[in-house]
Amino acid sequence: PVPHDGHLLYTLSALQILAMAGALDDDRLDGDGVVRFVSGLQNADGSFSGDRWGEVDSRFSYCALSCLALLGRLPLPPWARGGEEGRADDGREGEDPPVIDTEAAVRYIISCRNFDGGFGCVPGAESHAGQVFCCVGALSIARSLHLLCEPTGSDPDAGADLL
Repeated sequence: PVPHDGHLLYTLSALQILAMAGALDDDRLDGDGVVRFVSGLQNADGSFSGDRWGEVDSRFSYCALSCLALLGRLPLPPWARGGEEGRADDGREGEDPPVIDTEAAVRYIISCRNFDGGFGCVPGAESHAGQVFCCVGALSIARSLHLLCEPTGSDPDAGADLL
């Protein structure tokens, strides 16, 4: 094999192809290795870098959450766990620690939302249709679409004239 730098974009593409082929359970797939790779790219603010070089983009949050969901390893945020109290890492006995901080990932995605209701690549960046797809998709995967009902910014009427 020729060594190549790993990246979340291509990792997700590979998993999607395997899913379409019904081969996510193939013995050649190192699922734990993929989970370690993805979780190792989460930053302290909840964002994800695309690779070891550190570029941050909300697309990578979508890729990370999608990868973990396809592998059945995405921890749910507290509001999506059927009324259970506490965070996913609250030390409940008998459970493995969560592979990522999904709550922080969701907070980061929401921080990329703009006054017009769209999303940018990073907080403060202009809204872009591709980012809207990725951010809304990531929120859906994380069972957090309800957060889109909350107003953007400090003025709940900001951007209402754009509708």
